[in-house]
Amino acid sequence: MKVRLRALAVLAAVGLCLGAGGTALAAEGPLPAAARAVGTLEELKAALAAPGSDNIVLTAAIQVTELLPVNGEKALSAQGGGLTRAAGATGGLLAVQPGASLTLENLQIDGNRAAGAANAALVQVGAPATLTLGSGCTLQNSLVQGTGASGGGVFATGAGASVTVQEGAVVQNCSCTGRGGGGLALTQGAVLTMSGGSVSQNSAANYGGGVYLLDAGFSMSGGELIGNSAASGGGVALFGSAVDPAAGRAQLSLTGSARIAGNSAATTGGTEVGYGGGVYQAGGNLVIDSPEAVVEENTAAREGGGLYLTYYPTSPYPEGILSLKQGTVQKNTALYWGGGISSREGLLRMSGGLVAENRVLTTAETTASGTFYGGGGISAEAATGFGGVGQVELTGGTIRQNSAENCYGGGLFCWGSNETDAPPLLAGTDILQNSAKYGGGIANAGRASSQNDTVLRMTGGRVEENTATADGGGVYNAEMPYASRPTGDKVQVQFDFEGGSIRQNSAGGLGGGVYNARGRTPANPNDGQTSVGRMAFAMSDAALLYGNTAGSGGDDAWNDNGVMVLRRSYGPDSQGLPFAGWFADDPGHRYTAGDTALAPDSSPLNRTGEELSSLTGGFAEDGAVDAYGVKAVWAATVPPGPGIDSIWLILGGLVLLFTLLAILLCCRRPQQHCGCRK
Repeated sequence: MKVRLRALAVLAAVGLCLGAGGTALAAEGPLPAAARAVGTLEELKAALAAPGSDNIVLTAAIQVTELLPVNGEKALSAQGGGLTRAAGATGGLLAVQPGASLTLENLQIDGNRAAGAANAALVQVGAPATLTLGSGCTLQNSLVQGTGASGGGVFATGAGASVTVQEGAVVQNCSCTGRGGGGLALTQGAVLTMSGGSVSQNSAANYGGGVYLLDAGFSMSGGELIGNSAASGGGVALFGSAVDPAAGRAQLSLTGSARIAGNSAATTGGTEVGYGGGVYQAGGNLVIDSPEAVVEENTAAREGGGLYLTYYPTSPYPEGILSLKQGTVQKNTALYWGGGISSREGLLRMSGGLVAENRVLTTAETTASGTFYGGGGISAEAATGFGGVGQVELTGGTIRQNSAENCYGGGLFCWGSNETDAPPLLAGTDILQNSAKYGGGIANAGRASSQNDTVLRMTGGRVEENTATADGGGVYNAEMPYASRPTGDKVQVQFDFEGGSIRQNSAGGLGGGVYNARGRTPANPNDGQTSVGRMAFAMSDAALLYGNTAGSGGDDAWNDNGVMVLRRSYGPDSQGLPFAGWFADDPGHRYTAGDTALAPDSSPLNRTGEELSSLTGGFAEDGAVDAYGVKAVWAATVPPGPGIDSIWLILGGLVLLFTLLAILLCCRRPQQHCGCRK
């Protein structure tokens, strides 16, 4: 039977006394029953190494000069003492051997970093073995150096290695200059469980300031990862495969009251800098599934202020999966992409939860080559050209009050899916009250490269009350210029609006609801070629587009040298009439519901409804219509939706049907009772 340290009731009465330098030491008092008192290094060494179970209590502060192996089932606490790495010692302090378990309570273990760096974590856990950090346990002040080193406070490796952090435990002010894990590092199938406590103010030169996971698991149902920092993955860094049983499944779950807050991905140092202020995920499986779980107030010097998702290239199963089911990602910031969440060729699934009040801080609109910055709430690159999955599925939850003040996509920025990808899907997530310069709610963009087309499907949800200071209050659908693209290369940027609503959005410039254009406004001086791509916005009968406003033109939609298919829609306040003011090509000309095709003007791009009918049900190549595409397609080229006219036709048909049935029944009666026979 595993021996655990019984609560010391006397501590509550006697309290804590402060050691030298403000170090908290457990108060002296009677030893618990069946406890073994130790006061020297030799006594401690012998007690830990002995087989069997034991309850060990330190009665004096001990300077540790060598690694102490732990066998059997041991509980270790202190009354009036603690463990400190001795000056000049460079190794770890405790090593839990295979088959052993160690519980630490009311004990301080200090790495004495002021006296110099070490080459190993304070506590090391083999496989199979168990380490429990209980109430009153503090691991602190450890500095571990070396290119291959991992873990400043704790290092556990191998399937069957288990570390548990309970309420009242603290891992703080530990650092690692190697691969990662300032506070804790787990690899090759090891598992970390955290139900309470704090991992705080730790740092890593590369990945995982608080926790580093390589093909390892982390279940966090309580406690905090707070104030940690790293080059990437300030709070947590997760590497590995979500499905490869040979390597150990890389898993991170946030449930209960788990909180990852105030961590940062730095601006300098490390092999990869500035990604994932709260969490950096390369491969593996991350699930957030509790209404109380929160990732907040983290910062990233490049992208993914709260969460950064990408693939793991060295695994045969490189897919990275991030599932937000419940919980909140809020008040995080990134400089360039994804204030809340950034996904680069990962599988991002949002079926619930809240992404709110996150920000992209850059004052620039694009990179030097023309790639847009953006995604105040979420930035999602869905390309698969480099080995990732590249899918985005937003089926529930809310993206609200995020901002990309000087760039693109206040709520959501999607880019880079190609023809082999499943198109990003917006099928129930509400995008509300976000703001940006372009695309207050959504920016959907493609770069002029055959591997960077973008198709976004919206089948449900609301895009409402978003604001763009320039164009596209609700949706901005356009091409990203790119200086080095091949001559004649095309890009398709397509927004399939199949369901849901785009309404009550506003733009200071053009397209209060939707802005659809080839090229961007203003043109990027780095884009050295004339655009030959196709920007397309296609609306289906079930979709609603109305009640938006624009300062310069196109209250509901503005189309500039792209392809736009608009169908009849009937909103709750439309009184059964088609909407006017759907789109405009200049501030002085507004196409209305009465137009069956493009209104005539001096532009050679205008075509009649009959000439544009080839676009019904899909989009032709540019050359099939015009060298530069077409401006717009009105509902005459598409079967109308079930509006008020259709309702009257249905009612008329029913009346006619009942009349014919009545006549037929009448004519089958005997002649004397039938008025229709003579």
